[in-house]
Amino acid sequence: MDKKSIKILLKFFLAGLIIIAAVFALQRAMLLDKFSPQHVKDYILSFGKTSAVIYVLLYILNTIILFPPIGLLSLSAGLIFGRFWGIILLMIASSIGTSCTFFISRLLFQKQIESAMGNKFINLREKLSQKGFYVILFLRIIPIVPYEALNYISGISKIKFKDYFWATFLGLMPGIFIAVFFADSLATVHNIRDFISVKFLIIFLLFIIAAILPAAYKHFRKKEI
Repeated sequence: MDKKSIKILLKFFLAGLIIIAAVFALQRAMLLDKFSPQHVKDYILSFGKTSAVIYVLLYILNTIILFPPIGLLSLSAGLIFGRFWGIILLMIASSIGTSCTFFISRLLFQKQIESAMGNKFINLREKLSQKGFYVILFLRIIPIVPYEALNYISGISKIKFKDYFWATFLGLMPGIFIAVFFADSLATVHNIRDFISVKFLIIFLLFIIAAILPAAYKHFRKKEI
């Protein structure tokens, strides 16, 4: 069997796997009244001892299929598993998920993604080819390019995988710490006093700063131009 046939089989296998996983996830999700971090927590914990594995697999799947927004699962990590395991599992899931999308883009659907994007992100792709590590690191810390889009754009650029992987790993770390600590802190809030505690206010402030940083960066860049 030649390489072309193997690539076609891999595409069909991947598509089938995604469809089956998506249908399974949607069937379980439809049992929920509302799609919220608390309901995601209940859903994940319903798997018992395999909850951590299911969370990682769902996160990887979510990264690949782009829906629902990945932020929901990211926030749920601290709520479900607490600070320590929330950070560990989210780092594992995001590292595998972003790596999968990179290789799907580069090895299986490079031509299709290039065709779909056309002239969009040409400057970014050129920068990734020249200073890939630093560009990815910056865009992970300040996500002015959508998380999911950057994964696939990187795959069709000439960036080396090791640069992409380590820049992603290091760049996502601050956001993961903030998201997990914020969600875990919310789980411990029971009254007004908890809301005005120094610890919660610091974490909440960091969360707000992280959320508005991309918009603030774009705003000041426009002023400079």
